[in-house]
Amino acid sequence: MKAIVMESLAGRNQLQLRNLPRPRIQSGEVLVQVKALSINPVDHKTLQGKGQYENIKNDPPLILGWDIAGVVVESTATAFKMGDEVFGMINFPGHGKAYAEYVAAPAEHLALKPTSVSFEIAAGTALSALTAYQAIRKAAVKAGERVFLQGAAGGVGFFVVQMAKALGAYVIGTAKTEDEAILKARGLDEWINYQTTDFEQATQDIDFALDTLGAEAAVKALHILKPTGRLITIRVERGKAGKRRLKYGAYRRIFCSSIPAAKTCRYSLIIWPKD
Repeated sequence: MKAIVMESLAGRNQLQLRNLPRPRIQSGEVLVQVKALSINPVDHKTLQGKGQYENIKNDPPLILGWDIAGVVVESTATAFKMGDEVFGMINFPGHGKAYAEYVAAPAEHLALKPTSVSFEIAAGTALSALTAYQAIRKAAVKAGERVFLQGAAGGVGFFVVQMAKALGAYVIGTAKTEDEAILKARGLDEWINYQTTDFEQATQDIDFALDTLGAEAAVKALHILKPTGRLITIRVERGKAGKRRLKYGAYRRIFCSSIPAAKTCRYSLIIWPKD
């Protein structure tokens, strides 16, 4: 099979097209013929020696990619059979190996792809949609609540807008001028142009705020919350510096959200007050 292999940490020839043996599946796994995959920030970070690099560096050949959609061609799992169209985020954290014509994946990391959804759209939803869903669920968003998100036009924000609206929330988001129309078409109630407007001055009394930027942006989001409001950030800084910044909001509930949170975000989970 053909696969794109990471062969160095720097230079123009980091990624090379190679011919490799087709993966062999283990018990509980399926072999998927990849029809589409998505590229996420973690892919770029891994190319820089960050992201998942430490988890994969001793497992050559190094093949990036975690979000896929495709067709099952072999299966040792009862959940799927040959010919099933599936999608999911596989082997994360770890070695995804999705930049290839075929990939072996645990059956529990996949779901049946709806027939109404293309392979391309399915592959593009896994990380973003799961992060958005986790945030909405953790925050327990309810009908009538005021929801605010920074980066509404990003991958996660785009899904949060639609999920929050489906729950009956009033949604406010920041984005550039060119993104206003598409966000409002997806249900956004209020748009704030972050290039010309300070959102602290534009909105207040927020029940739930989602921060996708981190650092100072997360601290600013605290200022617009109700005393009982919740903030979820998916970009908490590592170490004491990040925790010091967020302690300004010690009377509110603050969460870090990631996929899967228990493994990749344990260092930055801060809840005030404790449950």
